[in-house]
Amino acid sequence: MLEIIGLLLIIAGWIFQLVHVKKKGNELCPKFINLYILGASLLAVDAFMNGLGIITLLNLGTLAIAGIVLWKMNCCFKRKKSTTKTVSKVRSVRKRKTVKRKPNKKR
Repeated sequence: MLEIIGLLLIIAGWIFQLVHVKKKGNELCPKFINLYILGASLLAVDAFMNGLGIITLLNLGTLAIAGIVLWKMNCCFKRKKSTTKTVSKVRSVRKRKTVKRKPNKKR
């Protein structure tokens, strides 16, 4: 039963990803990764309970990789927000400091 629920969660994640791509372009949707992690963990638990060692390890591997991707996405989102604020502050300071010069007259 756990493998069915896990696979349904992964399918739901792919549906979220498909809708996200249609709306915002080729970006990974955090909901997709969260549902994928949850589904992969249920698949790993089910495989462990049934004594399937290699399947458990493979599911834990996909779970770990998806977790790393989610962690990296969160790090990038934090950087993008801080970079945007810094750039806008620099631009506003530059605008205030610029002095309009009169054009040079030809002699």
